[in-house]
Amino acid sequence: MASGTACLPALRSLASALGLGFFSHFEGIAVNTLLPIFASLELLVNLYNWHKNNPVFWKQFYDQIPHMKQVYFAGGESLIIEEHYEILEEIIRQGHNDRIELRYN
Repeated sequence: MASGTACLPALRSLASALGLGFFSHFEGIAVNTLLPIFASLELLVNLYNWHKNNPVFWKQFYDQIPHMKQVYFAGGESLIIEEHYEILEEIIRQGHNDRIELRYN
């Protein structure tokens, strides 16, 4: 076994259990091609969700609420995004809901 293919024993076991004995022929492809692709996808997902568990961002964002005149939610389906409701709740909690205009595209 090549040194780079030693990282897939669980995948090989799964393939074997599923009757995919031919997997060993494609293990190099999995390590050299698929693994980097999936790692890159994971990085993209992490870049996209950079704000999720970033308390510094949220503190700075919430500190700006008293200075906001309008909050504009663009793209996607804002009503199914959890952060949308968290932002609205924070605006209400801070007592600025009567002067901040909400806009959606």
